Amino acid sequence: MSSSLVVLYGIIVMLWVTLMHESWKRKQNTIANAWLVRNFEDATTEIPEYKCEVSIDPDTQHIWKVSLKNAYMRQILIGVPVSLAFIVVIFASQCLL
Repeated sequence: MSSSLVVLYGIIVMLWVTLMHESWKRKQNTIANAWLVRNFEDATTEIPEYKCEVSIDPDTQHIWKVSLKNAYMRQILIGVPVSLAFIVVIFASQCLL
């Protein structure tokens, strides 16, 4: 604590660690889902609670299900504010100490 730059360094490290951790979790989930190794269940199992719009593809005559929930918007509207709230909590706790 011999310099005021230590505070700036601490803030940068807090932000970097938070962003890298979240980035790593997303990358890990993407790879695990691509390799089908995370929470593996039979792909043919129907989930009765799954809310979707069902339509039939006119070319192949296969059933096509479209989720009613927008995962991207859920991540933006819930994930980002929660992450920012934790950053604020960490920053506030560091300032109080």
